[in-house]
Amino acid sequence: TVGLAWALHWTGETGEAIRLLDQNPDNSDVALARTAIESDRRARGLLTYSYRDNNTDGEFSLLRGMAYGWSRYRTQLGFDAAVGRLTNDPFPRIDRTEIVGTLWHQFNSTFGLMLRPGYQWNRYPSIVPPGKTDPTENFDLMIWDAYLTARRDWLRLDIGSARTTLDIPVALYNHIYITGGNVGLDWRLNPQVITDWEVRYSEYSDGNQRFDFQQGFHWTPKWRPFTSRSNYVVLTQGLQYFNFSETLDNGYFDPDEYIVIFGGIRLVTDLSTRTRLDVYGRLGSERQTGLDWQAVSAFGIALRVHARSAVFFTAGYDYNDSSVASPGGFESHAFYITADMGLRR
Repeated sequence: TVGLAWALHWTGETGEAIRLLDQNPDNSDVALARTAIESDRRARGLLTYSYRDNNTDGEFSLLRGMAYGWSRYRTQLGFDAAVGRLTNDPFPRIDRTEIVGTLWHQFNSTFGLMLRPGYQWNRYPSIVPPGKTDPTENFDLMIWDAYLTARRDWLRLDIGSARTTLDIPVALYNHIYITGGNVGLDWRLNPQVITDWEVRYSEYSDGNQRFDFQQGFHWTPKWRPFTSRSNYVVLTQGLQYFNFSETLDNGYFDPDEYIVIFGGIRLVTDLSTRTRLDVYGRLGSERQTGLDWQAVSAFGIALRVHARSAVFFTAGYDYNDSSVASPGGFESHAFYITADMGLRR
């Protein structure tokens, strides 16, 4: 009964899972499962601060607050607001404000729909962007992210559309935004192996066009590095390719062609009953049109602490480098801290 209830919950049939468990209310395992499933659907509030610094696009700090809840287990309603700052000397600072609403509805065990409409304000003084002759001042835009998802057995198909800006000062001075669509497929080959594929097409507001293809392979072996605590390892392989129809000078990376192939490892382990460590590393090789293959790497670490009841804190750091994107190479450092609080029913 408990296993079937969790399966129903994972496929979006949470109401059916609760009704199934209510048929055996005196069983202790059933009671624990019901509490865990209902906790997964409780209203939550999150507050995140993030900071990114790279040698191409400057610094970007963002404070975001989010709140969401569930209605009849099938519909999630949420709202988030963010304030941020982008700086890249000697250019003027950009102050960003963003609001986004969230609607997720699970129609049945197969189909679900996500809608995230919003609006973004980017405030900065009048400036003539590099290489241009006309000044610009401020850049506001309606943004969205939407997708329809379909699950069947061990397959998941996503069809989506999005409109967004770039977190790059010079691109914002040029009023660059991106509108695009994508199709993605996740295929669980067995309980330990998942492969994912995605094709994306994007239209840039300056007339440029981008085509993306991504592929990933993720294997979670049954072997566990530690026997005294809950833990697992994930081995990954991935490929990303994209090209642009034109090479313009509007502040964003737009090579004729770019490809990167990489492999990585991720370790997730409980340090105690209330702390979990998540570490990953990645090595790969990339090539841009006209350049030779170059080695690249990425690394990340995150610590999640269960403070009390339904309150969690997460802190993390991410690093990645690249031989392209700027004459001297690209290097990015980022960290974040998140407070996640569940609200009692």
